[in-house]
Amino acid sequence: MGNDSSVDVLGVGTYKLIMQVSSTPYELWTCRKPNLEHLRPWGSAAYVQNTSHKYGKLGPRGRKCIFIRYPDHSKGYVFIGKQPDGSLTEIESRNVEFFEENFPYRSEVRNEIEFHEMDDSDIGASIRSVEGEEATPIPPGDSGSDLPLDKEPQIRRSARTDLRLIGYSDADWAGDLDERKSTSGYAFLLGNGAITWSSKKQTCIALSTMEAEFVACSAAAQEAIWMRRFLRDIGIVACTSVPVTIYCDSMAAIAYAKDPKYHGKTKHIDLKYHFVREAVAQKEIILEHISTSCMVADPPTKPIVRESFLAHVKALGLRRI
Repeated sequence: MGNDSSVDVLGVGTYKLIMQVSSTPYELWTCRKPNLEHLRPWGSAAYVQNTSHKYGKLGPRGRKCIFIRYPDHSKGYVFIGKQPDGSLTEIESRNVEFFEENFPYRSEVRNEIEFHEMDDSDIGASIRSVEGEEATPIPPGDSGSDLPLDKEPQIRRSARTDLRLIGYSDADWAGDLDERKSTSGYAFLLGNGAITWSSKKQTCIALSTMEAEFVACSAAAQEAIWMRRFLRDIGIVACTSVPVTIYCDSMAAIAYAKDPKYHGKTKHIDLKYHFVREAVAQKEIILEHISTSCMVADPPTKPIVRESFLAHVKALGLRRI
């Protein structure tokens, strides 16, 4: 076959890939498209309503501002506008009217843009730079033990690994010296690579290490069931045909989770944490004991020695790329 035929095959394959129906994980999970009505074009003009009465009845009811970003911890918008004295300030508000076709600073930004024409020498230098980065070899025997602290770690997964969802649950006891609350931590691996993890302070005060580990197992069980259903909905059936195994290093917490009987000494534990017992009874999860030295969810809960930390980082699939 000639070069023309190869180009035709490539074109047909590209067309098929473009025409395939695809959906985001959110659409697969909720069966509806996300609501994007709150999104606004950056740099557009808007009038923020004055909700205070310090301007009087005849004062301005709105202030012209420029939309710059969304707030981090609340619903609304952040604008930059002028104060009555002429100084600029940031304003956060939800009572606003947008003019999405009006961009006050578009002409000023356009005038400051510089255009440079690239010749053949510039293109060749760029190609050589990219080829040099791609050809950089990885040292043999490279592992997570030499993970640099100044670079963001990445997760490397092999296509030949078994897609089986495995979880690890751990907790410290009264690690918060101010409130005497414990910290729950979990990590879930899929194909020998971490896909989700968490470190969160517990809302209750645990009276023993068993209670702290039991509360952590409850949080891990909720995440395991959600991940199991999510992976099933997106078509990964291999990891949803069997219960999710969650490893815990507390035999007392595992025994209490597997025992459906009532215990007077643990009646003070909130009922919402007994969710893990129901998940075990319905065989949605399996709790297994593991040694503390192999608990990869240990770093999110407490400070540990360097050797153990690097070993857990390697077990999570974190490597220097």
